[in-house]
Amino acid sequence: MLKVPDHQVAGHQAGGGKLGPLVDDSGHFYKPLQSDERGSHEVAFYTAFSTDTRIPDQFRKFFPVFHGTKLLEASDGSGLYPHLALEDIVSGRTHPCILDAKIGARTWYPQAAEDYLQKCLKKDRETACLELGFRISGLQVYGNKLTGLWKPDRHVIQSGSVDNSKLALRKFVSSNPSTDSDIKPDCSFTSTVYGGPDGILAQLLVLKSWFEEQTFYHFYSCLVETMLKVPDHQVAGHQAGGGKLGPLVDDSGHFYKPLQSDERGSHEVAFYTAFSTDTRIPDQFRKFFPVFHGTKLLEASDGSGLYPHLALEDIVSGRTHPCILDAKIGARTWYPQAAEDYLQKCLKKDRETACLELGFRISGLQVYGNKLTGLWKPDRHVIQNGSVDNSKLALRKFVSSNPSTDSDIKPDCSFTSTVYGGPDGILAQLLVLKSWFEEQTFYHFYSCSVLMVYDKESILQGKNRGAQIKLVDFAHVIDGRGVIDHNFLGGLCSLIKMITDIVTSPST
Repeated sequence: MLKVPDHQVAGHQAGGGKLGPLVDDSGHFYKPLQSDERGSHEVAFYTAFSTDTRIPDQFRKFFPVFHGTKLLEASDGSGLYPHLALEDIVSGRTHPCILDAKIGARTWYPQAAEDYLQKCLKKDRETACLELGFRISGLQVYGNKLTGLWKPDRHVIQSGSVDNSKLALRKFVSSNPSTDSDIKPDCSFTSTVYGGPDGILAQLLVLKSWFEEQTFYHFYSCLVETMLKVPDHQVAGHQAGGGKLGPLVDDSGHFYKPLQSDERGSHEVAFYTAFSTDTRIPDQFRKFFPVFHGTKLLEASDGSGLYPHLALEDIVSGRTHPCILDAKIGARTWYPQAAEDYLQKCLKKDRETACLELGFRISGLQVYGNKLTGLWKPDRHVIQNGSVDNSKLALRKFVSSNPSTDSDIKPDCSFTSTVYGGPDGILAQLLVLKSWFEEQTFYHFYSCSVLMVYDKESILQGKNRGAQIKLVDFAHVIDGRGVIDHNFLGGLCSLIKMITDIVTSPST
């Protein structure tokens, strides 16, 4: 059973036909998503933060537990509406005393629109925010059975001076809170609430120690800015740089792919959204797809301003010298509903490569040789236009210590058994993936790639992190309508056959 929170001191509040948060009896707080980019931004943060392994537990405890998003009947009666499902921090407390302090002298974020910036600046100037670096946004204190709950008007609290902010902090730990200026707060609970090894002051000092070190996030009005950069290791697809729109990555293990401007963008979002909650997909097959963290509005790499991006798992994150191969699967890369010009464009490219003959083509490749030779990354147009023999040669170079464009240098395939072979190698993973495509009739994948990744540095140091495969690029996935995806399955089998030949006879 949902209800309007009894103890909310700040933020948008439900009631009177207004949209606001709700709570249940199970300790959950449901916050309606803001309708602009702030809603998706907050979802993206909670999703990313909840799985961010860089955050130690002693600091993670300062953030509400995230339970995903949920469609609920909105408090304003408008029907079903998406809500963040969070830990209800005051749940189980009989007489909760609450103080909300907004932190930061500057509450607007760098990419904020001018009207939003001016709105924030106006509010900051009207409060002690610019002077103090924080402002009290709301407050409630339970006095005693006689006086009951004291909850001053939050607009009065927010507009307080520096002295009034200190006074509010004193009243928060008093047994006699009042708006009467003649009543001096007795601060009778100071040592119990603020003091001691587990008090609020001790907790704030622990939180401060994290902010003195962490560089992963910037919190503006508790809106989070992530530090972004162009990927160092991208072998295929549209690439950022030179004023072009392309993907970005952060230091949290996320890969941000800009949505394509036509229907392909919305199509790919729809696939990820549906697939991430599709209970028909067993975990042993789901692991071959990047983790989906929703969509996020970010500053585009081409400098055009805020632009929607898919927020995905960065598959190469944490690898020192990632070796990557992108193989586009399927003899036919266009989808049934494709426009004639797009069909002809795909068909032309398929004919110029080994795609029609092999059922796949190598779209890009990079291999780390050694400290002397460094990274070998051949021109991807040369790689894509390779023959059947050249495709096999690329797969051999991928597991060699001496990759080169020099035709006289024969690939030594010295990492074949480590990368392709073994119970957890790429070949074993491809065979598991194949077993799913032999059965699944939910989706047909057109112009989708298998990305193969391993870390050469880990292998050289004897700390093999393990090779990994992932499927990527889902702008052209269609409903399978109960039919096997023979186009993808055929290309996958061809790739498996070629890698099997290399494992069986590395020297030929």
